[in-house]
Amino acid sequence: MRTIDDRIVHALNTTVPTVSFSGKVDATQTCKELYESACIAQKSDVVAQLREERGKDSENLKLIKQLRKEQTNVSEKS
Repeated sequence: MRTIDDRIVHALNTTVPTVSFSGKVDATQTCKELYESACIAQKSDVVAQLREERGKDSENLKLIKQLRKEQTNVSEKS
């Protein structure tokens, strides 16, 4: 979790404009895009983990349903 926090802080520091650039960049849109990309990355990690688990236990219906749900969430946000 610390790594994710560090990446978010770094991304905010590099994308949110300073006062001198505030007129040239839409900070609201930039923050929205950052939020969406962070969510997609996190959901993609969850999907990868679930796929790995499914490979070990391909008959687990609960796991298969969870994987499909997470995959749908990723495709909706993309």
